[in-house]
Amino acid sequence: MVLKTKVNLLVAVSILLAMSGFGNAQEKETKVESTEEVEIVEVDAEQEPEFIPFNAVNEVPYSEECENYKTNEERKKCFVEFIRNHTIRKFNTDLPRELGLSAGKKRIFVGFKIDVTGNVVDVKSRAEHEDLEKEIERVINLLPKFIPGKHKGKVVTVAYSLPVIFTIEEYEVKGDKQKN
Repeated sequence: MVLKTKVNLLVAVSILLAMSGFGNAQEKETKVESTEEVEIVEVDAEQEPEFIPFNAVNEVPYSEECENYKTNEERKKCFVEFIRNHTIRKFNTDLPRELGLSAGKKRIFVGFKIDVTGNVVDVKSRAEHEDLEKEIERVINLLPKFIPGKHKGKVVTVAYSLPVIFTIEEYEVKGDKQKN
């Protein structure tokens, strides 16, 4: 039996997005939200699943930065924060403008697994433009090796999904100045 539930974690983050191209000093604040959709799977005792969803695993995978946290809840929050910060730092924020995307909210969905050795594997994405998919996959593939997750005392592969939502605001470039 498969039960589905939707968990919304609205995480508002401010990042600075250079609006006049190539990192000029004039920057625009952009909001990034993270929403998580999780599939909870019930399995027979004899059946071994190939992976466990992040929100269903007994002990989540975590980075070295999170090893001082002792509870699963603390490590879960640390993991989510680590992934979010990594994505914000590494994502090429000039790319949406370079692609000529129209103003408005844009979404990129990316899913990946952390295998039993702690490596990021099976990175898959979906976005309105192929270059956005490639960029988020590049960013996720830059993640370090993790301490693997455990379920019922056994090291398991853990699936994680990350929707990235950003807003492109209309702007007009006049010389070196921009107007909103």
